[in-house]
Amino acid sequence: MDRWAGKSAIVTGVTSGIGEVITEKLVCAGVNVLGLARREDRLQALAQRFKSAKGKFCYLKCDLRNEQDILKAFAWVEKNFGCLDILINNAGVLFLNSFEDAKTDEYHILMDLNVIAPAICIREALKLMRKHKNEGHIININSIAGHQAVIGNMPVNLYPASKFALRAMTETLKGEIKAKNDKIRIT
Repeated sequence: MDRWAGKSAIVTGVTSGIGEVITEKLVCAGVNVLGLARREDRLQALAQRFKSAKGKFCYLKCDLRNEQDILKAFAWVEKNFGCLDILINNAGVLFLNSFEDAKTDEYHILMDLNVIAPAICIREALKLMRKHKNEGHIININSIAGHQAVIGNMPVNLYPASKFALRAMTETLKGEIKAKNDKIRIT
């Protein structure tokens, strides 16, 4: 983490779970983080909690299903932090119901948050990282469901498909980066 002190990051899904812990570690290590999430009250609580941390914690209320919200976040980072060094795609959703019981709007929400939003964030991160010629790092947080479609007898319908897609996207991006001899790292 020390090598990232003074760098700037966008982290999605910062208000709970893994995203909250990652954000805490980054901010305490001196990274300036723009946290994205939907729940403004939780974002404000995090800002209060990280007030005296080594790095800055800023936030934007962001619906990752809305491309304009994502674009505003990347523009905010460039304007306020100067560049982007780290993108952590962490936000995701899981609906616990069978295929038979699932609703079509849940399929759309799941694919939008778990696949489309990370793809848009990756595209925008690459643009900023290349524009500022920095050695960035893009990290896609995944799930065991991205490696194993059946999770016991849990009714997870399209969730594994979305996580396999995120894994495939990460591998495809690694190939693109390698072909361009880019110094951006993908995890």
